[in-house]
Amino acid sequence: KAALIHHFIPTGKPTPTVRVDPQRSVYTGDTVTLTCEVESTGWEFLWYKDSQPQSPVDKGTNTLSVTVSHAGTAEFRCAARRGAYTTQTSAPAVITVTARPKATVTIHPASPVFIGETVTLTCHIGSGHHWQYDWVKDSKPLSEAQQSKEYTISNVAASHRGVYTCNGTQSTQPRYSETSDAVTLTVSAEKPKPELTSSHKGAEKCSCFIVYIDKENIITMICPEDFFLSTERPKPAVSIQPGDQVFIGETVTLRCDIQGGGVSNWQYSWFKDDSNRHVRNGQQYSISSVTESHRGQYTCRGTERGTSRYSHTSKAVTLTVSALPTATLTVEPRWSPVFTGESVTLKCEIQSHSNWRYQWYKGSSRTAVSQSQTNTVTIRSAADQDQDQYRCRGERDNRPTSSQPSNPVTLTVK
Repeated sequence: KAALIHHFIPTGKPTPTVRVDPQRSVYTGDTVTLTCEVESTGWEFLWYKDSQPQSPVDKGTNTLSVTVSHAGTAEFRCAARRGAYTTQTSAPAVITVTARPKATVTIHPASPVFIGETVTLTCHIGSGHHWQYDWVKDSKPLSEAQQSKEYTISNVAASHRGVYTCNGTQSTQPRYSETSDAVTLTVSAEKPKPELTSSHKGAEKCSCFIVYIDKENIITMICPEDFFLSTERPKPAVSIQPGDQVFIGETVTLRCDIQGGGVSNWQYSWFKDDSNRHVRNGQQYSISSVTESHRGQYTCRGTERGTSRYSHTSKAVTLTVSALPTATLTVEPRWSPVFTGESVTLKCEIQSHSNWRYQWYKGSSRTAVSQSQTNTVTIRSAADQDQDQYRCRGERDNRPTSSQPSNPVTLTVK
């Protein structure tokens, strides 16, 4: 009896699918593996990136490894070929690539520094939270930095001069940052030479040397002909407008003023709550819509542009942020419902401050239906059209210029 052999002929071409590994956030510099999955074996695989053919190392394998170098998105498709037969092209697999954060290094005080000074190098990385920092000096790992964000040299020597870079690693994505641009720490062996200009009888110059610096940073210099001069490091003063007690939503401006010191070209840095990391630069620090997170103590300090000279840190000022007073709406009589023709009084109470004007709101309208100088509104003869939800809010000329709106109260008329 002859055996029957059944041949099953597909009615349509198979369509591959592209699988991407890893299935997570991808950052510049990462390697992504794409796999073209299709039924049967013996295929040769064709790859396309943004519709452009790619050239894999081995067309006989169904994987393609791609190292992404630019932020943005890219679409990958694949097809399979066996002899003269080619499958359908797969649906696109979209890879989204985020720019890898780049470290930056700052030096304080700015280079050059002098032998014996204290200098701090700080590694800044914009995103991420749990970085461990690796420092490199002159292309060699700097073990004494011990993975810390700041590398402080308390007694700088000529051996510390060199080129420094840093980068960061962490356990979550992105697992590493880009290495910072190199910064050069210059250490000067020569002591600075002060020059004193006297306005007495025109401009007279004499060479001076520092003989004493006391705890208050009073610098005493001695010159020929028994000429003495004492100068004090200037101390900034911080002012706040409209005041150190503000309300949520207001605009507040802090200003740093430095008098004396013979410097007119200051760079200003702002600090909050004893942090060593400055929160803002500039003589004025404006917060356009203040929130509770802005409350705290603020200080400022000035550094002369182009030099390592700096002022004292200002005395701290405390910014207090308060919530706006809340309006409370009540209805008299308190029973519900009221009946057609009855008199109803709405009363808006605000516990703090005075001289309020009262805005009255009905229904879902954001526009006040009326305004009054007193905190009551009376409906003398209630009608069906008076049934609704009511709210009130206070306004005044002085700060705070408004209250928070009251909770809605429903008036039911029968």
